[in-house]
Amino acid sequence: MRKAIAVLGMTGALTFGELGAMFPQAGGVYVYLKEGYGDLFGFLYGWAYLLVITSGAIAALMIACA
Repeated sequence: MRKAIAVLGMTGALTFGELGAMFPQAGGVYVYLKEGYGDLFGFLYGWAYLLVITSGAIAALMIACA
């Protein structure tokens, strides 16, 4: 099971490495989604990241610190 997780992680890392070499722009996943699927998916990812992912991580940190 651990080997499967390691292979999956390595596959993801290599994928992001290739995408970073193909699109050397600031923005990370936003740029990859925008280039691959269009402006709408990049825009929606940006808002989801702002409203869901980042705020959830901050909330979890505040609960851990409290």
